[in-house]
Amino acid sequence: MAITREPFSRPLHGPALDHLQAVRQSVSDRVLWLSAAMVHWANNVRPNPDGGKVGGHQASSASSAALLSALYFETLQPGDRVAVKPHASPVFHAIQYLLGNLPEAYMEKFRAFGGLQAYPSRTKDPESVDFSTGSVGMAGPSAAFAALVRDYLGTHNLNPTSGRFFAHIGDAELDQGSVWEAVAEPALDGLSRCVWIVDLNRQSLDRVVPGIRVQRFKEMFEVNGWSIHVVKYGDSLTELMERPGGHALRRRIDDMPNEEYQSILVAPTDTVRQKLLDGAGSLRRDLARCIDEVDDAGLHNRIANLGGHDVGALVRHYREAASSPGPAVVFAYTVKGWGLQSAADPRNHAALLTNEQFQQLASAMGMDAGHPWTLFKQGSPEAEYIHAAAERLKSAVPPGDVNGGGAGKRSGSHPGASGRAAMEPALTFADTNLNFPAHCSSQDAFGRMLVELDRTSPEPSQRIVTVSADVATSTGLATWINRAGVWSYNDLPDFLGFALRTLKWVYSPGGRHIELGLTEGNMLLLLGQMGLAEEHSGRRLIPFGTVYDPFVARGLDQLNSGLYMGSRFILVATPSGVTLSSEGGMHQGVITPELGISLPGITYYEPCFAREIEWIMLDAVRKIGRGEGESYLLRLSTKPVDQSLFPQALPSPRQGESQPVMPSTRQGAGQHEMPSPWEGEGQGAGRGKTADPVPDDLRQAVLGGCWRYRSAAPGLPSGINLFAVGWMLPEALNAVPMLEKEGIGVNLFCVTSPDLLYRKVRAAEADEGAAQGTGRFDPTGLLADNEVGLPVVTVQDGHPHAMSFLGAALDCPSVNLGVDHYGQSGSRADLYRHFDIDAEAVYAAALGLVDRQRRRRS
Repeated sequence: MAITREPFSRPLHGPALDHLQAVRQSVSDRVLWLSAAMVHWANNVRPNPDGGKVGGHQASSASSAALLSALYFETLQPGDRVAVKPHASPVFHAIQYLLGNLPEAYMEKFRAFGGLQAYPSRTKDPESVDFSTGSVGMAGPSAAFAALVRDYLGTHNLNPTSGRFFAHIGDAELDQGSVWEAVAEPALDGLSRCVWIVDLNRQSLDRVVPGIRVQRFKEMFEVNGWSIHVVKYGDSLTELMERPGGHALRRRIDDMPNEEYQSILVAPTDTVRQKLLDGAGSLRRDLARCIDEVDDAGLHNRIANLGGHDVGALVRHYREAASSPGPAVVFAYTVKGWGLQSAADPRNHAALLTNEQFQQLASAMGMDAGHPWTLFKQGSPEAEYIHAAAERLKSAVPPGDVNGGGAGKRSGSHPGASGRAAMEPALTFADTNLNFPAHCSSQDAFGRMLVELDRTSPEPSQRIVTVSADVATSTGLATWINRAGVWSYNDLPDFLGFALRTLKWVYSPGGRHIELGLTEGNMLLLLGQMGLAEEHSGRRLIPFGTVYDPFVARGLDQLNSGLYMGSRFILVATPSGVTLSSEGGMHQGVITPELGISLPGITYYEPCFAREIEWIMLDAVRKIGRGEGESYLLRLSTKPVDQSLFPQALPSPRQGESQPVMPSTRQGAGQHEMPSPWEGEGQGAGRGKTADPVPDDLRQAVLGGCWRYRSAAPGLPSGINLFAVGWMLPEALNAVPMLEKEGIGVNLFCVTSPDLLYRKVRAAEADEGAAQGTGRFDPTGLLADNEVGLPVVTVQDGHPHAMSFLGAALDCPSVNLGVDHYGQSGSRADLYRHFDIDAEAVYAAALGLVDRQRRRRS
């Protein structure tokens, strides 16, 4: 869309303009020009093989040119961090170009492959970006929680290297619930050196924001302890308001709805005076006296002279806000599209300058439209001004993070980036020897393992921090909290005597658990920022966050934001599935497995045994402690599992013994209960003893995502490959004797990570030579030649689609058992039966597949 007016003129201050203000205006104008030129080049100059609109938000960038100029060229100090609103990405890149942090070649690659991203990206842009901000409503909360992480590091004597945290956000972002959840978060009480800058241009994507909402916003910030700073009027409009009758002009504009103000900005200049007077009421006479001596063009320009375009006024307010005792918000009034032909037009969000309009803008700016990347002449006041800012900010780029951070093997970092480099020495964790009861759930094992890590590696474990959104005790963290304490900015009185209770819920600055209000979004935002502690504040943390499995989806935007930024953390989703039987459908999550497979930058595990939990968690903290790898998602359960069922070693294909089964969840033919063949052999995992050493190949198989639990019994032909995910292994195991009674041999596999199994299949399929050789193609690498092509049954307490890739990958008939509609309250046996994931359902599915195959052969 193109707006066809002449360029929107900016008020000039004339000869009285002091030298610094003139330089500020000149540099801010150049930022405006460069940002507009980048978008114009991408849409009108660079070859476009797709033929569609490239886009780039020239109007949103224009309203932010002075806001970010004041921040980068005069306000920021080394160590300060900034989150930039998504639609001001061209302004950010223009400033980095002027500061010498971005080669000129990139100015022609905005929104191009291998070039500058549409929105600021830590992992894909070539220059240093503190926060990725493609999703609106994330910038402010991310900066606030990153500042909390800085303060957490400080209270633990870890000497964070970061300074102040700034967030530049659009006023339409204040519609997002994520913003107000963060503002009201009790854990942020005590936060300081955190400033949000609101680009108050009163326009969103589709419309002019109705009414006068800013007063409500101010009150909502203020009641939550934020200091309010308002930059409303520029110098020329302020001067007019100080004339006789100026109080009437101020009152007229202050009381004016957003829509009316916008209508005046886009009105012909000779109609502005009458529009102001028509709505003045009893103030009409004083208003007329105030504006009487100003000509029409001058009046129009003064009315548009808002404080958000005055660099000097912005710098003063930024500094005041940053020195406030608590968090602060700056409301900077701007005009969307400032300086462009599309200024203030309600249709300007996606508007692009035509070639003719770009030429007009070049003439107004004194620039060459054909060569738009000209820098200020060396030695000029503007060049010296920019050079001083560049020298001041040099040490603000974290060592080893010049190109942002790589987000793990699946996230596809910028091809020109050097990747994420570790800044701290590796945190080294010793081997563990976890004790657990005979029957232990994966959630229980998780809580025990946290304490075991702290016991066996006390120094590196000081970097372990947990966070939960008011569900700590019901997600396995109670024992950890007793040991680590609860964090707060100050020691808080223990009025309820928690220090003497079983659960010692005592707040102090030395605590290593952070308890948030009941907002999963805040928890996932904080978790993501803790995983970036090294990049932002120079010190590595190993963060764990716990959340009920179904409510991962509630914070999916925040989770995705952290992963996109390359954060490393361990998210624990527990309790999970319909196994959480009596809690009912809204607490019985089913889609998290598919999220774990689909989300880049995170490895999803769903273990069955406590020993698996031990190995997975130790592997996770070691990798994150070294600054390597990606994030983890552990989907856990409260279902007790007989730990004596965990084997001493991996069986070989076709050489396994008949294995024990658990009691069936319903009476039926073929039900058996057998003693464990490992009973009395020193395994002891289910007896509260320490475990004997196990072969490393079993550990590696568990960490690899899927391992062979048993092979078909001797004397029976292999008839089915059965894959059980996590705690559904006992149900699958119970189906084995039923199938053996039918003469069907069963190869049983325990899937600890559908995610890693899927990745392994994808990698094998992508390898052109993988299927060559004498053997049959097995992309899982788990099967013997005679087992490839056998029917497959999968079972999971989650949506069956998560494992549905396996049958196609193995080119065989398959049935995928799982939960594909909402649950309900009931016993575990009732629900397993209802959703067809119990032993009898596994037996029926396998028998049906084998019968079908036999019929086809006959």
